[in-house]
Amino acid sequence: MSVIIFKFLIVLLSLDCTIGVNQFLMKFCIFSRYK
Repeated sequence: MSVIIFKFLIVLLSLDCTIGVNQFLMKFCIFSRYK
Protein backbone atom coordinates (compact mmCIF):
# COMPACT_ATOMS: atom_id res chain seq x y z
CA MET A 1 0.00 0.00 0.00
CA SER A 2 2.63 2.54 1.05
CA VAL A 3 4.82 1.54 -1.90
CA ILE A 4 2.06 2.56 -4.31
CA ILE A 5 1.68 5.91 -2.55
CA PHE A 6 5.45 6.38 -2.64
CA LYS A 7 5.60 5.69 -6.38
CA PHE A 8 2.67 8.04 -6.93
CA LEU A 9 4.48 10.78 -5.02
CA ILE A 10 7.62 10.23 -7.10
CA VAL A 11 5.58 10.53 -10.31
CA LEU A 12 3.99 13.73 -9.02
CA LEU A 13 7.37 15.15 -8.04
CA SER A 14 9.02 14.32 -11.36
CA LEU A 15 6.06 15.76 -13.27
CA ASP A 16 6.24 18.91 -11.20
CA CYS A 17 9.99 19.14 -11.69
CA THR A 18 9.58 19.25 -15.46
CA ILE A 19 6.47 21.43 -15.61
CA GLY A 20 7.27 23.58 -12.58
CA VAL A 21 3.65 24.34 -11.74
CA ASN A 22 3.79 23.97 -7.97
CA GLN A 23 6.49 26.18 -6.46
CA PHE A 24 6.72 24.22 -3.19
CA LEU A 25 7.17 20.88 -4.94
CA MET A 26 9.67 22.46 -7.30
CA LYS A 27 11.74 23.71 -4.37
CA PHE A 28 11.48 20.29 -2.74
CA CYS A 29 12.58 18.74 -6.03
CA ILE A 30 15.66 20.94 -6.22
CA PHE A 31 16.40 20.35 -2.53
CA SER A 32 16.23 16.57 -2.79
CA ARG A 33 18.20 16.63 -6.02
CA TYR A 34 21.14 18.44 -4.42
CA LYS A 35 20.92 16.68 -1.06
